[in-house]
Amino acid sequence: MAKTFPSNIGRYELTGKIGSGSMGAIYRGLDPVIGRQVAIKIIRTSLLDTDQKNEYLVRFQQEVRAAGRCIHSGIVTIYDYGEWQGNPFIVMEYLEGQVLQHLFAKGPLPVQQAVDFALQLLDALGHAHAQGVVHRDIKPANIILGSGSQLKITDFGVAHIDTGSMTNIGTLLGTPGYMAPEQANGEHVDHRADLFSVGVVLFRMLTGKSPYGEDSFAAVLQKVANSQPIDVSAVDEISPLLASVVAVALQKDVSHRFQSAEEFAHSLRSATTSNSPADAADFFIAPENITAASWTTSTEPEVIAMQEGLTRAFLSEMRPLLISAIGPIADHVIARAKKSCATPSDLKNALEVHFVGAADEQVLRKAASKALDKASTPPPLKNQRAGGTATLQLAPDFLDVAKTLLTSFIGPISAIVIRQSSFELSTLEEFSDRLAVHIPGAAEQSRFRTRLQALMATHCQSGRDL
Repeated sequence: MAKTFPSNIGRYELTGKIGSGSMGAIYRGLDPVIGRQVAIKIIRTSLLDTDQKNEYLVRFQQEVRAAGRCIHSGIVTIYDYGEWQGNPFIVMEYLEGQVLQHLFAKGPLPVQQAVDFALQLLDALGHAHAQGVVHRDIKPANIILGSGSQLKITDFGVAHIDTGSMTNIGTLLGTPGYMAPEQANGEHVDHRADLFSVGVVLFRMLTGKSPYGEDSFAAVLQKVANSQPIDVSAVDEISPLLASVVAVALQKDVSHRFQSAEEFAHSLRSATTSNSPADAADFFIAPENITAASWTTSTEPEVIAMQEGLTRAFLSEMRPLLISAIGPIADHVIARAKKSCATPSDLKNALEVHFVGAADEQVLRKAASKALDKASTPPPLKNQRAGGTATLQLAPDFLDVAKTLLTSFIGPISAIVIRQSSFELSTLEEFSDRLAVHIPGAAEQSRFRTRLQALMATHCQSGRDL
């Protein structure tokens, strides 16, 4: 059969065709100078009018610059760029293997394999993002599985290089079934769009299906762009902890998503090494709905109010400890554990299993025990001054919020000011006065009082009606 491709492109000898499309082709070739097999991607610009040609040339050169910045085992290596008979071409690393989508076309992958592949992608993307490169088209068709189960990300043709001035707002580039909502809406895109795409790829590897169903192009695009949360129940059936990771990755609001590839990877590793009970209750309980009513048998409103404040204080101390161990899924884990625990001690034990294997495991355990001790020995709800007047009791979690607010005005010294100002109080106004006096300027003091008053309305706990 006659060969259907040229014998060479530039100095490179062509030995086979890997694939082709309407605008170009990819060939297998040989660099005769080095004796190395390569892949050569060429664009046929003769098929384009002037405007289209300029656009394709920009995107093609973008791919060269983007991939050329990224020297990583999980990203295809670029060797050369040039023109042949007026057509631009890239010379790349030749990869033996198959595209990832072929691997799970008939069904889901084993969980550990899917997680390993996702971690490889995140490692490679973390490197690309550190170079200021956002791929913007992460999908199984652009991921090659090579020998030793090594993944390689290819096709940076729609990548965005952060130059400080380019935003690509209003330009829809990418693949709808994998793109982030902000990308589908033509808004500004940053590295977190790639993390959303990895979340979709992980969903497909774990379940063998799309989180949007097998709808038409237009229907999928509409589902991507709208604000309705993505249903991760199919992953929940496999592993609730993994489902929580996927749920965070697929948040439509970019600020609620993982903020870095490293953060995503940390949570993913934690979810697959956790000793959390498999039959624990549902994850998706908002942490703010956690209550302490079941931790006391008292029916006195004042006692329940104090227990509520102590519970929230305990959980607020446990949360950063848990985040350091398992990452952003900590809130879901706390809510899950709380539903199956009857006492602070039970909750501490349920959360501590996630510390196993952490670098600072013993430090975390000691801090958790200290938090439990504080929650188990609440201060009296009311104290009495010498004159018999009831002393105002402020909840620990409110004091934390007040400290955060005060810090924005006077800096770290706020912690000391809060401690010194929260004792022997008769009124909320007295507490506000004690704090405001440390803030320079009447205008700033007034602004602080207004903001603190708003916080008091929802966070203050006292022993009497206010």
